Amino acid sequence: MENVNRFTLEQQIMECWQVVDDIDVLYEFIGDDKFFEGMKPEHQDKIMNLLLGMKEMYGLKFDRTFKTFEQCIRNGGVE
Repeated sequence: MENVNRFTLEQQIMECWQVVDDIDVLYEFIGDDKFFEGMKPEHQDKIMNLLLGMKEMYGLKFDRTFKTFEQCIRNGGVE
């Protein structure tokens, strides 16, 4: 295993936020791609609302995780 430290952990946490960006890409794809043009509006709305909910949920979780990381740094608990 590689030598890990607080900077490695910080980088990995920051990479997790990419999930939020990935959901945005999927949201735009479903909204714009011709493949989904014939979908019933209520089905497309349901999918879009689910994606927005996931984006918000993961944004909150990653914010919470990063705040915990920052508190650990302030407390000297992450080497």
